[in-house]
Formats: sequence, C-alpha cells, structure tokens
Amino acid sequence: MLMTKRSNYFNFKGVNAFVTGASGHLGQTISEALAEHGAKVYLNGRNSKKIDLLHRKLNKRSLKSEPVIIDILDFNKIKNRKEADEALAVQIKELSTRQFLLKNLYWKNPEQLGLRVNIEVLQTKGTTIGKSLAKNTVCKLPTLFLAGGNSQYILPEDHLLIKKHFPKAALVTIPKAGHWLHAENPLDFSKAVLQFLEG
Repeated sequence: MLMTKRSNYFNFKGVNAFVTGASGHLGQTISEALAEHGAKVYLNGRNSKKIDLLHRKLNKRSLKSEPVIIDILDFNKIKNRKEADEALAVQIKELSTRQFLLKNLYWKNPEQLGLRVNIEVLQTKGTTIGKSLAKNTVCKLPTLFLAGGNSQYILPEDHLLIKKHFPKAALVTIPKAGHWLHAENPLDFSKAVLQFLEG
C-alpha cells in the first residue's frame, strides 16, 4: 500500500530527463522507471550499442526516449555554437532541448570550446544525485524550492516532507514553466530568486 501511494508521486509527464550512464545496469533501470512515469528520456552512455538496444526496447513499449552520444561534440572540430548545435541536431531534434544543453558551452581558451558539464562524474557518481536524505536530516537555514507551474516534479504531497527536512523552506511556483523553469520563464525565475536572496 505504501509503495502504491509513493508511486503516485512520480509523475514525470512533460519532463525531459537526461540520464548519463544509461548503458549500465543502473542507468537502464533509472531510464526505464523515468519513461514508465511519463518522462521523455535522453539516453547517454559510452556503449552506443547498449544505448541503441535500450532505445528500441523503450520504443517497443511506446515509451519516449532518444539516444544521445555526447561524444559527438568533438571540440577539436567544432569551432562555434552553430556547429555544436548542428552536431547535437543529429540526435536531438527539439530545438529547445538543444538550446538548453548548449548553455553548458564555454571557451576553454580563445580557440577551443568545451562543456561545463562534468560528464565523467555524472556517469560514475550519478546514483548519488537521487539518494534520499537520512530520516533525521534537518537543514535550519532558509531554503528556496522552485517548481514549474506546468511540472509535476514537486507535488503538494511533497510539501510536508520538504518542511520536515527544511523547516525554513519557501516554496514558490513559477508560472508558464515546466521542469526547466529557469529556461522557460527566466524573468519570473530571476524575480523569485532575487526576492529570496534579498529577503
């Protein structure tokens, strides 16, 4: 019964999830779980054959996924944002998704681009990201939780748990935004963050 109730919390319809290490057993399991709960899953991993097999497996179940091999961004050849976008477009069709990922581009030096995302760490340590807090963990500092109005990532049922661990938490919903609220509604996102920091 508890598992049934908890499963209702995981509604990722409309969410784009980027899973690194999706060619490994744990990455595959996470990818399948996210897709089963409505997310479109972008599959990244070092073994392209396993990524392709997982993509086909999910498609057979009418679950949304796209294989994404980040290694296609060869910055020895790619010299500007336009070329990086064209390389990503081979695997990622949605312009908004590519624009979001390309926010991680930066100039390592005046002649070479790079990614701020630490792909290696995400692939090897990604499992710690979703690890639950210990039951008696409490943060007494003011903390801001932001949710997209079109996203179901933070549900009303989660508020009690948030307040348990973060008693001074402020919960703000950003309208006209989904999971990537900072990219979809940057104005209201910035206002909420600044109001929290200045408050």
